[in-house]
Order: sequence, then C-alpha cells, then structure tokens
Amino acid sequence: MTQQAVQVSTETCTSAKTKFEAVAQTHATSPSLAKARREAASAAADCKNGKSANGIAAYTAAIRLLSA
Repeated sequence: MTQQAVQVSTETCTSAKTKFEAVAQTHATSPSLAKARREAASAAADCKNGKSANGIAAYTAAIRLLSA
C-alpha cells in the first residue's frame, strides 16, 4: 500500500516536471527563465526526497514565473 502511494506521488511530480519543461521550452527567451529553473531544481529535490506536495508547489511556482 505504501509503495503504491509513493508511486502516485512520483507520477504527480513527474507530471508537474513535464509541464514545467514544456512551458520552459515555450518561454526559452524569458528573462525569468533562470529563476524558474532554480525553482524547478528545488522542486526536483523535494520530489526526490519524498516531499511531493512541496515539489509540485515549487513546479507550479516556476510555471507561474514564466507565464506571468
């Protein structure tokens, strides 16, 4: 049961990462790209450490930086 819960969290982080990467590619010339990439790196670390809610929030924040 626990393993399944971790898998769902990982898929959610993976989905958020995929969305960020697509937005980053679309906004490759954005002046906020470097800051967004730092936020995404923090998100990846959170996801890797099992803090999926924090990771997803950080990916969302990174996407907002590029979409603003």
